[in-house]
Amino acid sequence: MNKVLIVIPAYNEEANIEHVVRETREEMVRLGKADIEFVLVNDCSPDDTFETIRQLCRENKRITGISL
Repeated sequence: MNKVLIVIPAYNEEANIEHVVRETREEMVRLGKADIEFVLVNDCSPDDTFETIRQLCRENKRITGISL
């Protein structure tokens, strides 16, 4: 099975990014793409988006966070 890498830009997404990752993962699994990884890119958000991304990274080794 081929690995799928999903890059998601995030700006002011503190309240939404976890939901976006969960829903995207569920849909990819439904499509038969179980080997997926995420790169979440904080695009200079003034809120706590990157802290939320960091928490997701701690919880799941298949998520990488980058802050611009």
